[in-house]
Amino acid sequence: MRRRSRASGSLAPMSDEGSTLIEAVVAVMVIAIAGAALFGGVGVGMRAFEKGDRAAHSAAEALMIDDTLRERSREVKIPYWERGARLGRDAGSTTVFYYGGLKKSTLSIAEQDSALVLDCPAGRSAFPGIHLISVLPLESGGALAGLDVSYAIGGRRYHSLAAFGAAPLAPTGGSGSGG
Repeated sequence: MRRRSRASGSLAPMSDEGSTLIEAVVAVMVIAIAGAALFGGVGVGMRAFEKGDRAAHSAAEALMIDDTLRERSREVKIPYWERGARLGRDAGSTTVFYYGGLKKSTLSIAEQDSALVLDCPAGRSAFPGIHLISVLPLESGGALAGLDVSYAIGGRRYHSLAAFGAAPLAPTGGSGSGG
């Protein structure tokens, strides 16, 4: 850019001395805005990663609980003549009889000391930090045939459906054996 000189009235080149401070301030501002955007993006990415990691950990823990519950439930073998078998309930604990086919042998499901606990003759499994919501019976033809267990991990609700190894069969409505 050119400007007129006062003395001669001719055009002379404009000095660059005044623009260096403005340019430096603008450059610093642009770098600061870019850095803030980059830092904010990294923060969002880290929070998303942590949330995904927590969800994956909860899902893995739910699978472990589901596997253990199904394994233990398969050992409950209610004889066919025990169509009236029901779950036992006592002070926050649910009891299933006929573990291993023996009436006095039990599978117990409870929440103790902030842990979901499965207790049976095969052993005791405790899952710390798991909140037991409910244990409901699964029925087939009115007979107890399995469990519907609801629990929470990190505020997220999960269900495990576990069938027993043997349960009384529902009557078919037939007239018995033909002859």
